[in-house]
Amino acid sequence: MFLEVGGNRSTRRKPTVTRENMQTHQRDREMLIWSNPGVEPTTSLLGSQSSNHLATMQSVMYELMSELNDRSEDLERQMLSLEQRVEQLTAGFNALPAHLSATLSAQHAALVHLLRERDSRDYHRAAGGGGASDAGAVVAVVPLSPASPLTHIPSLQLLRYKLPLLRKRPPQCQL
Repeated sequence: MFLEVGGNRSTRRKPTVTRENMQTHQRDREMLIWSNPGVEPTTSLLGSQSSNHLATMQSVMYELMSELNDRSEDLERQMLSLEQRVEQLTAGFNALPAHLSATLSAQHAALVHLLRERDSRDYHRAAGGGGASDAGAVVAVVPLSPASPLTHIPSLQLLRYKLPLLRKRPPQCQL
C-alpha cells in the first residue's frame, strides 16, 4: 500500500494510488451520497461549518447592533440636553438688552435724582442765588425703552461732559 522512496525528503512513506484504494474511496463517497440525497458530501460539510460561522457572526453582529443602539440613545439624550442649553442661552442673550436697558435707566434715574438733590441743596444754601445751577439744568430724565439704543441718549452724553465739573460724585454712579 505504501511505497518506499529513497533520499532525505523522500524517506517518508507515501501512499500509492491503486485500483483497490480508488474503489474503496468511491464506495464511501457513494454511501454518503445515498445517505444524504441531493447533497454532496463536501457541500454538507461546508454547509455545517458555514452555518456555525454564520451563527457566531450573527451573535457578534447582534451584540454590536445592541451596543450601537445604546450609544445612539445616549448620544440623542446628550444632544437633547445640549439643544435645551443652547435654547436657554439664546433666550438669555435675547433678554440681555432689555435687562441692560432697564438697569441703565434705573442707574440714570438714581444719578439724576442725586444730582437734583445736590443742586437743590446748593440752591437753598446760596439763599436765592438766582436760580438752579448748570448741572440741574443740563441733566434731563429720558425714559429708556428696551428697543432704543443707548448711544443716542442726549442726557447720557451731556452727563459724560458735565461729571468732571461736579465736585463730588455720588457713590452709586459707576461710569
